[in-house]
Amino acid sequence: MNFTQIQAGDYSNIAGQWQLSSRQAKGRKMTIDNAKPLAITNNQLTSDSITLSKAGLKDNVGLHPVNFKTVNGSLAVLLADSVATNWSVTFYPIGTSTEYVLEAGSTTNSKNVIVIWTSNMSLTDVYVQS
Repeated sequence: MNFTQIQAGDYSNIAGQWQLSSRQAKGRKMTIDNAKPLAITNNQLTSDSITLSKAGLKDNVGLHPVNFKTVNGSLAVLLADSVATNWSVTFYPIGTSTEYVLEAGSTTNSKNVIVIWTSNMSLTDVYVQS
């Protein structure tokens, strides 16, 4: 994952289909049957609820400006404005650590991971690169 490209709205280095690995709401695991994959093109990332692009993060309320924060090898995209429903998108490259470790006994990711969180029911979707 190239964080400089991602911050510029260029998602070409991670483009493709990403599969939903897990979903939680209010700290409880939820079923992911018939879940839509995360679609990433060269210039946008689209889930069933948001679209992230160079312009910002768009949800059902409108387009929001974003800020970026790098922490422990991950890149977090955070809303820059105050809204009723908050969002974050966090990019975890292979070899970084998350609370969403994909393989038992491992302390780091063996695949690229993207986590989308919303304050609406603390819904957390974890996607892995196919």
